[in-house]
Amino acid sequence: MDFLKRAWAEIDLDNALYNLNNIKTMANGRHIMAVVKADAYGHGANVLARLYEDNDVSCFAVSNINEAIKLRKFGIKGDILVLGFTPTSYINQLYAFNITQAVYCLEYAEQLSSAAYDNSFVIKVHLKIDTGMGRIGFDLSDNADFQKNIKKTLSLPGLTCEGIFTHFSSADSEDADDIAFSNSQYSLFAKTVEDLESDGVTFKYIHCCNSAASALRSFDEGNLIRPGIILYGLSPADGLKIGYEQKHVMSVKSAVSMVKRVKKGQPISYGRTYKTNSERIIATVPLGYADGYPRALSNCGKVIVNGQFAPIVGRICMDQMMIDVTDIKNVKIGTVVTVIGEADGLSITFDELAKICNTISYELMCNISIRMPRVYLKDGKITDVVYLGGTL
Repeated sequence: MDFLKRAWAEIDLDNALYNLNNIKTMANGRHIMAVVKADAYGHGANVLARLYEDNDVSCFAVSNINEAIKLRKFGIKGDILVLGFTPTSYINQLYAFNITQAVYCLEYAEQLSSAAYDNSFVIKVHLKIDTGMGRIGFDLSDNADFQKNIKKTLSLPGLTCEGIFTHFSSADSEDADDIAFSNSQYSLFAKTVEDLESDGVTFKYIHCCNSAASALRSFDEGNLIRPGIILYGLSPADGLKIGYEQKHVMSVKSAVSMVKRVKKGQPISYGRTYKTNSERIIATVPLGYADGYPRALSNCGKVIVNGQFAPIVGRICMDQMMIDVTDIKNVKIGTVVTVIGEADGLSITFDELAKICNTISYELMCNISIRMPRVYLKDGKITDVVYLGGTL
């Protein structure tokens, strides 16, 4: 299957399924809510959600209603939970597309209820409880006020509460204080659920475990887990072992567009931050920071070419970068360059690059631009090519 071989991301569906199957074992009978927000962390939510749904995943989590509607239009049938804010002006879409909305405070619940009631709709919701993340969620700091707000929310017309959940802030940390804090979050959540159930309130879904908590903590409250980053083969934090060998799902590649021999003292790229210290062979790669590759890797990053590492020289440009291939044979126009991923026994990982850039793998993965086609592989063969930013 042909595609524009300028810069592209390869998505290995076999590795994605391998990761999912290991997560199923980890879930130990609990439901799985696959987190496919941010276009499945840049992998392409439509294709990945279809893969997951075809393999017994019946719940999905997204950031916003646009992401949810996109999945519905693609044919995803399972429950879809919007984790963040949806303006009440979109009540028609929530209802028409059978989307579940998180409610996280009484004010928002009342607004959603009023909009639903005015239109004779019943909207499915999950209660979001803030146990210490400090972001959104019903506040537990004043228990009497919390109980009053929850009871009011549960009595509102136009809403049917199917679930309750919380989110951990530090479950990916092995620091003793962070572990204690995660344990306290869990205890608060479990006690909240217990108190509500003692009052006769039951939920279809109870969930608190994100990737880190699912893999690293013995938290068994609830009947659903919410894996995100581990679906895509990365650990929640660099160096954390999660109980099985992970397989990266995404690789980023490009192809050489020009090879040239330059003299000693020749400046390369903007700002002349690099000058050759001898006669060198420089190759240009048509991939840059507009494709999601960090400019911070200028003069310190590397790529894989013909089974060897080649250093990035000079500043990374918006659409191009230069590499030194002096000691690498047979580099020519069209030679494939592995920017992130594995090739010829070598590897460059998101975690490795994130450490250099003083960020996290999540950010780098999500930043892979939509202008790069996603090339889907199964059994090593291309099964589909998706241009997220539009076709030629």
